[in-house]
Amino acid sequence: MPKRKKELTFLELMEQISEAAKNDDEVIATGTHLVNSGRVHFGGNLAGAKIAARRHLVPSSIRWDQNQPWHPKPLPGLR
Repeated sequence: MPKRKKELTFLELMEQISEAAKNDDEVIATGTHLVNSGRVHFGGNLAGAKIAARRHLVPSSIRWDQNQPWHPKPLPGLR
């Protein structure tokens, strides 16, 4: 029996992924993989589009604490 297709907005897809993901990077990586692998397809004006994956850019005023990725660690001297 073929899998049933389900139509979601991109926001709904990201919300569903984020329920199971550990952090935002995992949400982005999973969404990108699903689209670029062909398991998820865009419709309308974006039909056939792929996502260009780039490393997440962090503002230069913030250092991320690798042990606690949810909380930015301010640079010394900045409050």
